[in-house]
Amino acid sequence: QVSDSVNLGAGYAASQGSLPETQPDVTPDSVSKKRNKRSKAWTHFTIQNDDPDHANCNYCSAILGCKSTSAGTASLVNHLKICKRNPAHIGSNQTELTYQVCAD
Repeated sequence: QVSDSVNLGAGYAASQGSLPETQPDVTPDSVSKKRNKRSKAWTHFTIQNDDPDHANCNYCSAILGCKSTSAGTASLVNHLKICKRNPAHIGSNQTELTYQVCAD
């Protein structure tokens, strides 16, 4: 006579009594590792406290998306290129005159 049940072994049957009834609560925050922000753009922006997917420009207070899966830091870097209050760009639209000395 052939049995339809699967023989799981004596070790499995013995360990069944020692397993806990419930699994410990695992939240996504405790599973995912927090990454360091490596982009140089983060020195010019502050993440909003109420919405971590958006950041404020430190110069003009513009609100930009910074969610890593959609916008990332590309929108931040592109904003820095056109931000009129960015100290790196103030005065950059002026040309510098050069003088040539004439030998008379």
